[in-house]
Amino acid sequence: MPLSVKLPDLPVGVGRSDPPTLGEYQGFEIYAMPCFVRFSVPDPAALAAWYVERLGFGVMYVAPEIDGVATMVHLRRRKYQDVLLVRGPSEPGAAVVWDATGELDALAHRAGVEVVETPWGPRELRLVAPNGDRLVFYAAPERPTGTIDEAMQRAAERLSR
Repeated sequence: MPLSVKLPDLPVGVGRSDPPTLGEYQGFEIYAMPCFVRFSVPDPAALAAWYVERLGFGVMYVAPEIDGVATMVHLRRRKYQDVLLVRGPSEPGAAVVWDATGELDALAHRAGVEVVETPWGPRELRLVAPNGDRLVFYAAPERPTGTIDEAMQRAAERLSR
């Protein structure tokens, strides 16, 4: 049975546009982040270095240190691809998915990981961060090959083999 979702009646433009830019800080656009991921890790700066070197994230902000360890690092790769690394016990196991359309191959090369061709269309770069979290970057297919129903049917057939 098809899923039916009724969106609330909102005035035109409300809730359906980018948040306003509030300014700039250290070369990063500042806006009300509609979402971000937060990972609790023992050493935020150490994990931040991996994100910067392997995946091209930039450091937006580093909170003051306590006992020589940063309490929080805010990273951003692209708009809406924010990561907050906060000092605390590791809680691995999260999975995060980000759009990398137009740059997936370059990102895969930088990360030293192969791109996976999915049977349902998008290409994916799948990584496990040093803290155990699973990260997936995807690129939308350049040319859709039919309807979503047809793509799902092909995927089901491939997976059943």
